[in-house]
Amino acid sequence: MLVVLAIGVLAGRWQLSRADQKIILANQITAMADREQIDLNAKNWTLLETQFRPVRARGRFLVNEVIWLDNRPNPKPQAGQTQSGFYVLMPFLLDGQEKRIVWVNRGWAPRNNQDRLILPSIKTPEGSVMI
Repeated sequence: MLVVLAIGVLAGRWQLSRADQKIILANQITAMADREQIDLNAKNWTLLETQFRPVRARGRFLVNEVIWLDNRPNPKPQAGQTQSGFYVLMPFLLDGQEKRIVWVNRGWAPRNNQDRLILPSIKTPEGSVMI
């Protein structure tokens, strides 16, 4: 009985510690998001320099290299409706940077319920754009 009680107390302390970690992380994300935008074309940034920072970039989408993350529920469903679909990740080739790519989450797209092999069309700007 004491073992079960000890495990429960330790699990509770662990949960409180995790909650504190998440609060600290949320505060860090908020603080970084308020900082000035980073221009990804300006230099080769490190992950630590860009983490949680707003960014801008000029380049073009590589529409033939899309990653479709399947079986993702609609993040904003209508009341009483659920639908499975994809998160669409698309590479973005930076202008003036040979072979420098940034992956862009283009959002959620619905799945074709009649034929899973038919992918939704994603409107993508052509040519060089600023994101």
